[in-house]
Amino acid sequence: MMFRQSFTEFIFATNTDGSGKAASYVRALDIFGPILTKHYPKPIVGGSMWHSFSLADIHAIREWICTESNAVETFPDEDIFMTIADDIGFDATGKPTKVNQLDAIGAELAKFINTAAEEEAGR
Repeated sequence: MMFRQSFTEFIFATNTDGSGKAASYVRALDIFGPILTKHYPKPIVGGSMWHSFSLADIHAIREWICTESNAVETFPDEDIFMTIADDIGFDATGKPTKVNQLDAIGAELAKFINTAAEEEAGR
């Protein structure tokens, strides 16, 4: 784990723009180790890059992650429908309540879907 500590110190020292992403890079490398094992071009021996690579290699992985994340396909902005129902007609024990917001939410969702379909047909 000496490389992990060295890389952590390095990435914090070189994060001069103050983006606050240095800790995220280190954490991402911890979390995505198994993914890197499958997809990174250089073999990762023992399943942990902290034991397999030099500090320069780990920096190269960081650069590779940044490049790959910028290559991900993006989608155009789309409207989304989100809502919260505070009352669904039943309480936590299953007893009926006087209010059921699901019917009103369903009607709004139907309007949203119809509007989206009309917009899609008009494109």
